[in-house]
Amino acid sequence: MSLELITDRTQADYEEWLALSKIPWASMTPEQKAKWSVPMKGAYNYTDLNRVGTALLALQSILAGYGYSVTVNVRTDYVNGEWPTESDMNAYVQSIANVRSVLAVFETTPPAPDSMDDGTITVWNNIEKILKDVETIIDYAVAAFKYSGEFYCGE
Repeated sequence: MSLELITDRTQADYEEWLALSKIPWASMTPEQKAKWSVPMKGAYNYTDLNRVGTALLALQSILAGYGYSVTVNVRTDYVNGEWPTESDMNAYVQSIANVRSVLAVFETTPPAPDSMDDGTITVWNNIEKILKDVETIIDYAVAAFKYSGEFYCGE
């Protein structure tokens, strides 16, 4: 498994997005329009919500395959210009916490956010790091299966 997640946003990414957001489209250079037309790491928008939602559902499915039940209630169909409701965001944050809590995680795994009200690049990076860490732990557990089953022990 290899989830495509962003864990390396920087203040410079945010500042670049902020600077571009202040320029009217008609005044942007072709280079600025090209940057603005793709998801920018300095903003947290519908593409991030959809990517994280997709990752949460993938982890839920993988965990269910190994007998773990975890509640994930997210959307993956946000479109440009659509704002999630407060209820959507509460379910989003709770789903992150639920996935984080189902397995033991690394000491370096950040805590799940309490809300998205104070979203910062650190919170955004931490959300995706949590999911990446859970993915890594699952990968480690699956790799250990062949060492503890009949593949080696009972042959």
